[in-house]
Amino acid sequence: MDQGTSQVVEIRDQRSVNKDRASRKAFYRGMAELGRRRNGFTLVRRQVGHHAVGATPTIVAICVAGITPVVANIWRSRRRVSMRARADRLRNTIGRIVDPPDRIVVQSSVMQRTIVAVSSAAFAFLTSATVAMWLRRR
Repeated sequence: MDQGTSQVVEIRDQRSVNKDRASRKAFYRGMAELGRRRNGFTLVRRQVGHHAVGATPTIVAICVAGITPVVANIWRSRRRVSMRARADRLRNTIGRIVDPPDRIVVQSSVMQRTIVAVSSAAFAFLTSATVAMWLRRR
């Protein structure tokens, strides 16, 4: 130890000093490269510049997909109020009124009619039994 210093001073040969310097340079070069890569990934302007050809159709498709339902609803609402659309709706309504009733009313199936008959009979039985019990209590 030298006087006035608080550290151990080692005497190294020139090879180890040069080796240490070379490893530090390699380390700093690697860190600089990582910094450049990080900046390349995080800078939005740079990424858009590199990928403009691929990003443009994607952005256009997303915008079109978002705007299409709005435009379609506006177009339909304008068609709905037109005189021709009103006339078409009136024609369809009159056509439904004039059609024979068997085409308007859907015929129920055998199973549906059976279920309706059984449920109405059960309701009638329960109603008559309830009234009879109520009259016996009085």
